[in-house]
Amino acid sequence: MKAELREKMLIKRSQLSREEVLEKSKIITEKVFSLDDYKSAEVILCYISFDNEVSTEDLIKESLKNKRVVVPVTKRSLISELSTLEETKENVYGIREPVNMDPVNLKEIDIAFVPGIVFDKKCNRIGFGCGYFDRLLKKLTDVPKYALAFEFQVLDRIPIESHDVQVDYIITEEKIYKK
Repeated sequence: MKAELREKMLIKRSQLSREEVLEKSKIITEKVFSLDDYKSAEVILCYISFDNEVSTEDLIKESLKNKRVVVPVTKRSLISELSTLEETKENVYGIREPVNMDPVNLKEIDIAFVPGIVFDKKCNRIGFGCGYFDRLLKKLTDVPKYALAFEFQVLDRIPIESHDVQVDYIITEEKIYKK
């Protein structure tokens, strides 16, 4: 069931034009900038978008002006500080990661922005199925966790398992869902 949902949603997401992705992402990013959790954060955890995900490029660039930005390094299962988007390279999955690994303690993170493929209105998420973000989210116990998604990615209900971790909020171009 999860695999089928994941596949259907990835196909639907791949059909978005680059213009649609950027237009919807801009609306989502503006919502992020208005969050009190974001405004008060000194260190933000953010994924580097790829493959028609909600674009985080503007969020990262703006945040780097006055905040520390840390990003996941999937192969090594660590969090690394990002100095600029230009100092990244694609990993084996096609996801950009910092060239220079500068590990960061998870206790330093004030807010987390995570990706996903399918969500439900109770803030459950389905990712790529590797469990990377579920393991990471379990460790961020006192950190507000926000998923960034397009409205069509949020369904009424999705199947969940005991190892799945909810986010606290989902921000789409249309609304913000709260757990």
